[in-house]
Amino acid sequence: GSSIGLDRLLAAFNKLALEAKTLPVPQVIILNMDNSLLSYYHRLAVRLREENISVEIYPDKKKLAQQFLYAEKKNIPFALICGDEEKSQGVVAIKNLKTRKNYPAVRADIVQDRLKELLL
Repeated sequence: GSSIGLDRLLAAFNKLALEAKTLPVPQVIILNMDNSLLSYYHRLAVRLREENISVEIYPDKKKLAQQFLYAEKKNIPFALICGDEEKSQGVVAIKNLKTRKNYPAVRADIVQDRLKELLL
């Protein structure tokens, strides 16, 4: 009796693993520079999603190198970087994770327009 249940369980795990591989890759990751800015990051993410740009927010404040490595492993092409200074200036930095190119700071209220250009 246990082998039948175990076989079904293994089959379900295999199916889940296959489905996980086909999940779409986010186009942008918002790096977590400060946990106190998480609500701001979520507002940015909502604006991007409203423009059909898929986005993920890195959940914890960790070293930037770790966050970049995570994004690169997931093949996310662009990162948004916004700390206290950028937020106070109303800008967001964009980095192309494939080419390592940094783009000049973009006004946060129009960052979705710049990302659309870059994602073409």
